[in-house]
Amino acid sequence: MFGLPQLLLNRTMRGLFGKYVALMAGLVTSVLVAGSALGFWFFGRQNESQLADLQREKAVAAATRIGMFMKDIEHQLGWTTLPRPAPADAAQRRLEFVKLLRQVPAVAEVAWADATGRERLRMSRLALDVEEEGADRSSAAYFRQARSGRPYFGAVYFRKDSEPYMTMAARTGEGDEGVVAAEVNLKFVWDVVTQVKVGRTGVAYVVDRAGNLLAHHDISLVLQKTSLATLTHVAAATQGHAPAAAGGFVRSLQGQEVLSSSAPVEGLGWTVFVEMPRTEALEPLYALAWRGLAFLIAALAVAVAASVMLARRMVHPIRELQAGAQDVGAGRLDRRIDVRTGDELEALAAQFNTMTRQLTESYGTLEQKVQQRTQALSEKNTQLNAALQSLALERQRAESANLAKSRFLAAASHDLRQPMHALNLYLGALAAQELPAPAQRLLGNLRQCALTMDDLFEGLLDISKLDAKAVEPQLSVFAIAPLLARIGVEFEPQALAKGVLLHVVPSRACVRSDPVIVERIVRNLVSNAVRYTAAGRIVVGCRHRRGQLCVQVHDTGVGIAPELHETVFEEFFQVANQERDRGKGLGLGLSIVKRLAQLLAAPIRLASRPGRGSMFEIALPLALVAQAAPPPAPRGGGPLHGKLVVVVDDEAAVLDASRVLLEKWGCEVVTAASGAEAVARLASCPRAPDVLVCDYRLRPPENGLLVLEALREEFNRQIPALLVTGDVLAGSLDIEASERVVVLHKPVADDVLRDALAQAAASADTAVAAGPGLPQV
Repeated sequence: MFGLPQLLLNRTMRGLFGKYVALMAGLVTSVLVAGSALGFWFFGRQNESQLADLQREKAVAAATRIGMFMKDIEHQLGWTTLPRPAPADAAQRRLEFVKLLRQVPAVAEVAWADATGRERLRMSRLALDVEEEGADRSSAAYFRQARSGRPYFGAVYFRKDSEPYMTMAARTGEGDEGVVAAEVNLKFVWDVVTQVKVGRTGVAYVVDRAGNLLAHHDISLVLQKTSLATLTHVAAATQGHAPAAAGGFVRSLQGQEVLSSSAPVEGLGWTVFVEMPRTEALEPLYALAWRGLAFLIAALAVAVAASVMLARRMVHPIRELQAGAQDVGAGRLDRRIDVRTGDELEALAAQFNTMTRQLTESYGTLEQKVQQRTQALSEKNTQLNAALQSLALERQRAESANLAKSRFLAAASHDLRQPMHALNLYLGALAAQELPAPAQRLLGNLRQCALTMDDLFEGLLDISKLDAKAVEPQLSVFAIAPLLARIGVEFEPQALAKGVLLHVVPSRACVRSDPVIVERIVRNLVSNAVRYTAAGRIVVGCRHRRGQLCVQVHDTGVGIAPELHETVFEEFFQVANQERDRGKGLGLGLSIVKRLAQLLAAPIRLASRPGRGSMFEIALPLALVAQAAPPPAPRGGGPLHGKLVVVVDDEAAVLDASRVLLEKWGCEVVTAASGAEAVARLASCPRAPDVLVCDYRLRPPENGLLVLEALREEFNRQIPALLVTGDVLAGSLDIEASERVVVLHKPVADDVLRDALAQAAASADTAVAAGPGLPQV
């Protein structure tokens, strides 16, 4: 707003006032400006060309002197490589090197290597002389090139990161065809550069092919290993290596604009630059410009004076416009401008008055609208902040509750599983006894109760594993048909017992996923369908959809209301089991399915209506070819009769129950509460154990893994072992993938323990039969 007066004034100047100034002053100034500019341009080009030619000549001269300097060193080096009647010995070579070091101060070090590349003599101004050291130089670049007959000029390097040096080498002319190499201190090139004078403040300097500064009037820049490779003109000259070239105005290392010329040093890849500051180079041009400017100002003054006399009549309306703009800028919108000139100024005043009138009307309602919008926005922000704080508090509470649940389950799991584990072992031992019919019925009820508790612990263990992120998917390509067939065979008897038809639709598709996790998901879905379908049928099949294979389980069961579609995936929720009948399951299957699907990043979908049944779907990525599935691990096992089994557990009840059950199976049993006790009791045994069974959590500082390792080291055998654990934390679950043991999670049913022992015993027998040439399992 405050720039409006000046804007109006400028527009007026370009309108009426410009006509008067252009008519009178334009004719005068245009001729003067055109003539002065043309002469100024020609003189500037001529002056720049002459300076560039002069600098180019100085650069060529400096490059020639540097080339002669390096050639002189090369010739001095050549005196040590002249042909001789007989090969020179070390003493004669030392004498020649002493002469070279005295005559050529730039040579800091000289060395001689024989025809095989072995260094025979090295003399230096900076270090001790070395004779017959025998260092192998045959792979060095200078040795290979000099041996081919061409003199070698190496790249510039900086010794101690301060002084520039270069390696020169030439082949000796003797029968041994050796090589003489010299390290040349390039500070002596500085003498050449300092003698180049360019004007009052011009400078000359030398760079190598990499843009590193080799010589400069300011020796500190050289000692600092300054690189000029980033300068555009240096990069162009060092890469092109053109003959002497006159440059233009460029930026120097200090950021100053200079006139630069360059010339290459033949044979070395170096470039000499000569630079003069722009201000000094253009001093003659500036003098001419000042003289022309003075004459032009005088002419303009005459033209402007005449124009001002005619433009005075325009001053009043312009000032009126200026004053009106200032009033509007100060907020006085009722100001009106009265100009009656009949030209552009009057039209401008009229437009200005229209603008102020419109602004007055707009400001009348704008302030009220802004206030209303600001108040509404403030209220919305307050509500949003309150909602965000409430959500953050609820999320923190939920995370704290989930963490407390996981900690409680992890801490209580082991203590709860110990008595259940002992109970299963006692029930297994009791089942082997001959009992009357009433006792058998009681025993069956007890085992059913124990089985229900096992299912509950298994579900809780799976959920805890998934929450603790202790399960990692193992992806592979496999056919879906065998997996569905196994599940159909497993659940078909249960479905037929309820009068429900279970049908599995064959599929030739292959998917890329974790086969174990996929089978667990589909098994839980089919188990859920069988449990809640009283009549009708269950269909398991697949559908192709946009590069995915959707495995679907349809049933004609009770169905699920839409508002419960999310709730059914929560722990312990069952739609048709509000009375909590344990015969209808525990309500953990779908919760495990949800967590496993999230682990595979596989979408899961539910479509259901009450009384019409449900459809669960899991989407898996399709694959083209199925890989050969690994053969299933053998289950069951050979007889356990006569096998020596060692049981280590710090619970007396578990030890007693294990001993009774294993003796019923015909095993010889050694029980112990610690690893030291087990070793002591086995000392009297005439043979090594066949299988080790150890609890993971023992009295500190022991644990099951340490005891198993100690027993294996005691007998120097990789004895098959079963590790029984009730822990669910991620840190303890890692043993399943990291140790060569079979892990069983408490409580362990007697048939599961028998199968695991049989497998372990069979693996031990297989290893023994294979002979000593094969590793034991």
